[in-house]
Amino acid sequence: MYIIEWTIWGISFLILLIQIKLLGSKDGTVQLLAKRFSYFIIFGLIITAILNVSKFHLIWWMPFTYFLNLKLFINKVMRSNTTTVEFQSEIGRDIKWKNIYKHVFKIISFDRNGTAINSNGKVIKKGILKPYGFLVVECPILNNQTRLPIIHRDDFLLVSSIYDDPVWSNRLIDLDFLVTYFPKSILSNGHTSSGLHVLHYLLTNKNKLKFFYENYPANFSSPKPELIFNEIKWEGEIGVQTNFE
Repeated sequence: MYIIEWTIWGISFLILLIQIKLLGSKDGTVQLLAKRFSYFIIFGLIITAILNVSKFHLIWWMPFTYFLNLKLFINKVMRSNTTTVEFQSEIGRDIKWKNIYKHVFKIISFDRNGTAINSNGKVIKKGILKPYGFLVVECPILNNQTRLPIIHRDDFLLVSSIYDDPVWSNRLIDLDFLVTYFPKSILSNGHTSSGLHVLHYLLTNKNKLKFFYENYPANFSSPKPELIFNEIKWEGEIGVQTNFE
């Protein structure tokens, strides 16, 4: 009986290891489910290992918490009415900044995150610790569309200037609106080490992103945004670049 109990405990522990491995997934939904299920498993393992509680309880605890986890997830989806925004992977949270350094992304949409620009041109954030906004982006180096936080005021103003312009905003469907994360200097974790803006924008022909990676395969490992961006500037007069060559 003793051996059977610890066998059950060991199998539960292996399931926990699988969940921990899933935390490295680029799919935000998988990460969320694995994280919460891991907490349930850890609780069950600790209770049955330390306290005088039969490990046979894990036989019902594991499937019960698995389906409870799914129910909590479904309820959250129903409340938000979509999984796209709620469970999308995010740079800085799910993907390291250093892994996207100099890479080029196509902007799919722009989320202002409650940030507003008043009549005097002042940018007012929703919260001091919150990003100015998010860009939903895609790139061949990513499995799915991902949220890219806008962490500098100037970068928010630049992308706003396009989405607030009736001419450009209507043309976006026929263009590639690209962005690259390229700080002037970075720390070992990929975070910027200067107070200067970090995102550089480019309006260009459709399929330019595909051209950037397929025609220059080296960009997958050592990207060179200068190949399509006219100029990378951090100071002076900055703006959204255009390149229709």
